[in-house]
Amino acid sequence: MYALELKTEDGKLTPAQQQAFAELRAAGAIVDVAYGLDQALAQLEAWGLVRGSARAQRAGEPVHGDGGVGT
Repeated sequence: MYALELKTEDGKLTPAQQQAFAELRAAGAIVDVAYGLDQALAQLEAWGLVRGSARAQRAGEPVHGDGGVGT
């Protein structure tokens, strides 16, 4: 299981979120926090949960049918 909390660039985890993260990790989940959409997309890519470059896709670069980005 993966859990990704998305915060604004200056957001902070609440004590309840910190506790939930600790419990999720103890149960074997992979947990992280992303500050902003670009960081969230990069984390999903790093985990292998999305293919290609989400940033490039958002920038309007062509996307191949297999999820890859390129010309």
